[in-house]
Amino acid sequence: SLNSHQADELFHEASLTQDQRLSVQLTLESARLGNIFAQKKMAEEYSLHKSELLPAVKWYLEAGLLGDVRCFYQIGLLLLESSDCGPINVYDIVENEDGLVESNKIMSWGDGHLTVPSLFERAATKNYIPAQIALAKYY
Repeated sequence: SLNSHQADELFHEASLTQDQRLSVQLTLESARLGNIFAQKKMAEEYSLHKSELLPAVKWYLEAGLLGDVRCFYQIGLLLLESSDCGPINVYDIVENEDGLVESNKIMSWGDGHLTVPSLFERAATKNYIPAQIALAKYY
């Protein structure tokens, strides 16, 4: 999981004020407690760093499983952007992560791999139209 040192590294673009550091820590704590807005904020911050794909996926997945199905679509887009990335094994997300509210649901994802079609399909079945359009390209 992300400790305060890693949280500082995550937001290293600018030298952060004490207030900004506190904000990062509060966002992280809220995300761990299941706040969807905070989880999406963490995912968005991570997704700005191409090397931080797995943490971005983790937070989007968590928010998606807690009810914001648009997040499944966002993960699909992230996977499409990172061309070198094949399916993501859910064990890689849950392993060594504390504070995952939905780890049981993550572990029971389909065949255990997050693929672009499976992610789009999860959002599409909940009537998220951009996902339905994207999914149509796979059939």
